[in-house]
Amino acid sequence: MTEIIEETAYERKLRRNREYRALNRERISAQRKDYYQRNKDVIKQRVKDYYERTFEERAEGNRERQRQNWQKRKPKRQAYYQENIERFHERGRRYYQENRDKLNTASKQYHSEHRDELVAKQHERQAHRLVARQICPAFRFLNKLRLADITLYTTQYKPNSDLVHKAYPHCRALKTGDLTKCPAFKATPGAIKKCPMPKVFEFANAIEEIKQHAFDIMVEQVK
Repeated sequence: MTEIIEETAYERKLRRNREYRALNRERISAQRKDYYQRNKDVIKQRVKDYYERTFEERAEGNRERQRQNWQKRKPKRQAYYQENIERFHERGRRYYQENRDKLNTASKQYHSEHRDELVAKQHERQAHRLVARQICPAFRFLNKLRLADITLYTTQYKPNSDLVHKAYPHCRALKTGDLTKCPAFKATPGAIKKCPMPKVFEFANAIEEIKQHAFDIMVEQVK
């Protein structure tokens, strides 16, 4: 026996509204167009006021969605890049060959106009790398790996990646020059993995070797 379900007053109203709109679609559309034409300036101003009033809120929401989507899609992008790495490299080489003169001219002009700024940044990065060599066990591990096995190293990094530059803004030890603020010196896997040096733990035996570098640095500091 089929169960009869009675409509509520609200559901009945919604159904009747749908039926009315379906039967009078053209007339309703014409009324809306006529209303818009008679009130066009007021409607445009209202929309403009709304967008100006909510600009910051919407912009922050968009930035947050972009951050979330970036992290969500990052593994897929990395996998796609690795699967098509030769095609990307070939496209880059071809673009450079086709636009070499223009790119070289633009590069020379930029360096000429920003010489002092670029030199200052270069000196700053050199100073950061010096600090990293003295107190950062992850940086020592990656430098050793790059010298010993560049093929393995380039599975995660470009040959000339500036790793310290990427990690520096997020590393209290590098920013203060205080090795005790480095999580590697707590000697636990959980603490070490808080290290901001990107992708370092993708390599086998990274934790154990970084712990050994941390111990070596501590010995050097005592001497």
